[in-house]
Amino acid sequence: YKIINNSLWKELEHGVTTMEYVQNERFVVLFKQLDLLVDGEQANKLYHQILKHQCWLVSNAEEVCCYLSKKYKISIVTNGIFETQTSRIQNSRVCNFITEVFVSESIGFEKPDIHFFEHVFDKLHCSRDEVLIVGDSLSSDIQGGINAGIQTCWYNPDGSENKLGIMPDHIISNLRELYCLLPVE
Repeated sequence: YKIINNSLWKELEHGVTTMEYVQNERFVVLFKQLDLLVDGEQANKLYHQILKHQCWLVSNAEEVCCYLSKKYKISIVTNGIFETQTSRIQNSRVCNFITEVFVSESIGFEKPDIHFFEHVFDKLHCSRDEVLIVGDSLSSDIQGGINAGIQTCWYNPDGSENKLGIMPDHIISNLRELYCLLPVE
């Protein structure tokens, strides 16, 4: 599933396919490869019904968001289905520290498309030199930040090798490293 899903999301990031196609085809392809007679579109609907109630925070996320929210506005920029993503964020322990949530489905463009980020800047009323994007995806978060002309920070907790040649401004393995990049006092 991960291989199929990641491949389809990469196609979406490159503008080769649509969000609808990704959502409908990932389970269709999976079940076909497993030689199972299961309705992939129905499986996707069930998946989202369950996923929207799930929230897993990365290590130190609540602490770091609480700390940084004392001085900075924290926004979430995410690709995905609006209802699923907003529900997951609202159910998380960091929701009270988040000022804005931007989801590709409601914007009409996916990261790393510059139009996604232009929409974000229009809504936030801030200059690009005031923004740092922290993300775990080189191809959507970091490339998107580069496309938008903002500072980038790759959250790489596993020490994965950068095989894409996309160069972030900063690399961290623990969210607490943001304390040095974004001082509150």
